Amino acid sequence: MAYLLSKPIVIADYAPQWPAQYEEERRRLWDVLKPVAVQVEHIGSTSVPGLGAKPIIDISASVPSLDDVSSLQEVLEEKGYLDAQINPIFQRRLFCKGPF
Repeated sequence: MAYLLSKPIVIADYAPQWPAQYEEERRRLWDVLKPVAVQVEHIGSTSVPGLGAKPIIDISASVPSLDDVSSLQEVLEEKGYLDAQINPIFQRRLFCKGPF
């Protein structure tokens, strides 16, 4: 999946439902990731109360090994998360859900 910089970036006013949207998605992710995840966090601009942001809920999951994530890729895809396949030099994995 290519990241398209040709689309305009839209900054929305802070939406009070962002924390609840994060919490709902965190529960879904935790059901999948709990065998390997250390923690799941709301990150990015939507996690800052009162701050305008791109209306995208960014979530970070910490795991001891990226190999553990590879073993869950199929389940993540079943939940709607697609592997964005970023450069492995970054030592992280990126999964995206929703419209891009």
